Amino acid sequence: MAKRVAITGLGPVTPIGVGRDDLARALIEGKCGVGPLDDTIEHHLVLTHFGAQIGDWDPGRWLDTRQQRRLARNAQFAVVAAGSALEDAGIDLHSDLELARRCGTILGTCAELEWVYREVLKLYNDPKGYKSVAPLTVTCSFPDAPAGQAAIVTGARGANLAVSTACSSSNNAMGYALSMIRLGMLDLCLTGGSEAPLQASTLAARAIHQKR
Repeated sequence: MAKRVAITGLGPVTPIGVGRDDLARALIEGKCGVGPLDDTIEHHLVLTHFGAQIGDWDPGRWLDTRQQRRLARNAQFAVVAAGSALEDAGIDLHSDLELARRCGTILGTCAELEWVYREVLKLYNDPKGYKSVAPLTVTCSFPDAPAGQAAIVTGARGANLAVSTACSSSNNAMGYALSMIRLGMLDLCLTGGSEAPLQASTLAARAIHQKR
């Protein structure tokens, strides 16, 4: 018999609710998460103006000023989701070092394109040139940035891994987490996925594809 593994905490960050209670309420009410994109996304010059956007996102509810400045949007989602899941499970990794060492962080994601897009524009358009580029551009654009930052904030010290297989990324990440627990390599794992693909560059590429 395969070792039984259970989901003990949830931390959803979605277009229809952030947190288990808000999401459950939205699902019961039949709330739809797809709608017009707001002005925080540069969509006016492309064909796509609708999407499943996490609107009214206020990272200040969960993250301090330093974290907000250092974390790209997809990493912000991951950090908030991971913290909420541990809270839902009643686990505090900072107070249990041994458990923290046995807790992995395996997330499905993609590279943070918006951060890179913004810094590239600064590189070519800002009079300061390369000196205008944020020093955290490299670390924030890594596919592993959400998993790494979630581990740093929550205190998880086990295996840290990013899975990037397009639309199957989160499912594959959960599969890896399941396997590592069953193999005895981890006792618990923060897993799922985080992405922030609604941005000018990806919307423009999608619009070109649709036009063709």
